[in-house]
Amino acid sequence: MPEMDGIATTRAIRRAVGKDVPIIIISAYDWSDIEQEARAAGANAFISILLSVH
Repeated sequence: MPEMDGIATTRAIRRAVGKDVPIIIISAYDWSDIEQEARAAGANAFISILLSVH
């Protein structure tokens, strides 16, 4: 398991370098609350990629 998830990493990047670095979060989840949390943390974009394994 990683020490930080994408939201925590986004917050850490924003604290360290501000808004100069674009952050795009890519997730396998399609939950609107995760997108809202990502944007609140400072992400510029959120992409949900749903995969189907057969």
